[in-house]
Amino acid sequence: MTRPWRIAWLLFFATLLNYLDHQILSLVSPVLRSRFRMTATEFSHLLSSFLFGYAAMQIPAGWVVDRIGSRSGLTLAMLWWSTAGVLAAFANGPGELAACLFLVGVGEAANWPTAVKAVQEWFPPSQRAVAVGLFNAGSSAGAVPAPVMVEAITLAYSWRAAFALCGALGLTWIFPG
Repeated sequence: MTRPWRIAWLLFFATLLNYLDHQILSLVSPVLRSRFRMTATEFSHLLSSFLFGYAAMQIPAGWVVDRIGSRSGLTLAMLWWSTAGVLAAFANGPGELAACLFLVGVGEAANWPTAVKAVQEWFPPSQRAVAVGLFNAGSSAGAVPAPVMVEAITLAYSWRAAFALCGALGLTWIFPG
């Protein structure tokens, strides 16, 4: 396999992990709502904190990646969002969890701008659509195992373990990158 296609597969797995992490909060919501005695509205604030960080950082993440490059940019982003995901496992209340989820969103925002830039850098125009299709498939591939995986981890261990283990998966992605 050529180097550009190895990079495309790394982008696929980064996007898979991105979407796996996206699912955790929704999947552990019944446990969190019970544990922290939250109403549906209060729980929605947790989701909003993630989405605000994600939306607010799309353009700044692209700007940073344009300056430091796609490899450094995605490595930094993965380190950021995975560490924030692990930290979410240690949250002692909704406020701390919201702060961690905001930080997860900030880091995850860099995935798409970085992946697009990497494809532009490594692929000739005639192969870019296929490479984008490959990394984009990671979003569906991450959403598919998430319910089974996160539920199994949560039932066997705890909601905290779901955040910690999924964050740890992201940290392992950094080594082949």
